[in-house]
Amino acid sequence: MLSWLGKKRSTLCQTVSLPGDVGVVGLPAGMENRLDGSDTLLAWPARHSDIFLRFSSVSFDANSGSDDRAARFVRKRALEHGWRYRNSPGKVIATYESKAREEGKTVNVRYWEVGQRATVVIFSVTVTANRMRARHVRDLLSAAEAIADSIDIRKYFESVPLAGGDHAATSVETLDPVPQQFRRFAAAEEDWLEASRNTAVRLAFRYAQAAPLDPATLDAVFAAWHEDDVIKRLPPEQLVDALGAAFGDYLVAHEQFDWGVLSDEFGSELVVRHAIGSTTAFPRSSVQKRIDNFEPSVFQQLHAVIRHQLNELDPQGNAETDRHRH
Repeated sequence: MLSWLGKKRSTLCQTVSLPGDVGVVGLPAGMENRLDGSDTLLAWPARHSDIFLRFSSVSFDANSGSDDRAARFVRKRALEHGWRYRNSPGKVIATYESKAREEGKTVNVRYWEVGQRATVVIFSVTVTANRMRARHVRDLLSAAEAIADSIDIRKYFESVPLAGGDHAATSVETLDPVPQQFRRFAAAEEDWLEASRNTAVRLAFRYAQAAPLDPATLDAVFAAWHEDDVIKRLPPEQLVDALGAAFGDYLVAHEQFDWGVLSDEFGSELVVRHAIGSTTAFPRSSVQKRIDNFEPSVFQQLHAVIRHQLNELDPQGNAETDRHRH
């Protein structure tokens, strides 16, 4: 038996759609991801190629939204093959291990099969065998069980009876509200914010002649970074931190937001929140989503949307006035 999992539980800071949009999975900060074809999601730590994650799924026609055939299917397979399995709320998770050869190298592979509603998600972690002791490998392996737990199937396929005895398959998506908790920044987040601010200032010097870090400047920096030499430019994860921090700071300074940490069952994310209607923006995630899908003027557009939303919720600007009184 391979010793894969440590006691440390890593925070899952990204929520990523599974192939086919059947659901979502939580990933740790610093992970990059892409679709391999239309049916497999790949994820890996930025700047590393010795460990990667794969996610694929298969769905059955469901009798109803409470259908548990995927959970029963995974449990049956686990019992037949002697795999370890456990029950998690609304799902069954089985796990097993193997070794393989890929591109002339020995790799260790651990699999999870997660059965929920009418979908089975196959999640695997593949590690180059001689890299098992690397720090980033151990950190990601320690998060693997939490990643499996975070898988949430939100779409299932229901068989609907038609006239004449025929049936048609239709997809149904669940949008159940997720309990969330918000807290202000602690020392660790303040350290992240300060370091990211410094990086943002350096980026403004490099790409925008040290212009003020407003949405227009951030758009210029983001566009210039995309045009820059891939080898010479700042790594994507550091760019995400820097521009996310700068945009969040702008909302704090000009729109009276506050920095904080928003937590749910997928983990935690760094956000800014306004008193009006608990309006929340996700500066870091907003950049992360657009690293591979660049949008011109994204920061100016996001700011306009946020300003419009605040005006809709509080046309007289009372919340802003009350805040300045204190």
